[in-house]
Amino acid sequence: MSSIVEVRDLWKKYDEDWVLKNIHLEINKGEILGIIGENGAGKSTLIQHILGLIKPTKGEILIHDVPIAKDEISAKKSLSYIPELPLLYKDLTVWEHLKFVAMAFEMEENEFVHRGTNLLKRFGIWEKKNMIPSNFSKGMRQKVAVCCALIHDADILLIDEPFTGLDVRAVRDLKTIIADLHQEGKTIIIATHILDAAEKMCERFMILRKGEILAKGSLHEIKRQTKLAQNSSLEDIYFALWEGGDQTHE
Repeated sequence: MSSIVEVRDLWKKYDEDWVLKNIHLEINKGEILGIIGENGAGKSTLIQHILGLIKPTKGEILIHDVPIAKDEISAKKSLSYIPELPLLYKDLTVWEHLKFVAMAFEMEENEFVHRGTNLLKRFGIWEKKNMIPSNFSKGMRQKVAVCCALIHDADILLIDEPFTGLDVRAVRDLKTIIADLHQEGKTIIIATHILDAAEKMCERFMILRKGEILAKGSLHEIKRQTKLAQNSSLEDIYFALWEGGDQTHE
């Protein structure tokens, strides 16, 4: 299977600190990949590199086999991003948020109205289209952010810490949304430290520690790599790798 996103020998340095080191990754079309690690592991930095928001110190990222550096505009049209904290404007309505994003991607008016209407109805916020979302709950704001991310029908969706601060119902709703998008063939990259949610949703994983890859592959493959029991959870694997990393860094 050909990769839709490829990260080649990626390194990133801030001042004297390497925040990403020797990252190699291939993401296949239509899969859900979980980027796993604690705060400061480099998850968000990697996401921002894939989005083309940060330039690497070394290495390159390809979207549909084309380096981002060679065709940044085409790459960004294939990508959608849902940040940890939904970036919403305090004076725009829900519909105006969608319109703003659609204009940025130069969508035709008819296409925008059709997709915007369908998205808001699908996620249960059509009746709120003329309301200001800055006063919504975080779960509801997250739904607005999802609609904004999907308005231009990108085939790659990057989600940064999607479950932080959500109540139980909002977490369930977001899991359902992600599962539905996966069924539609979207490629989804989730950066999270919520291990149980990641284990249930993701098909493959990349575990980061201080900017380095500790393991990557399916849960079965990582269990085999780490020689852990087949009934081990992602949490078991994560802490076994973490403790092993502590020993190697002593």
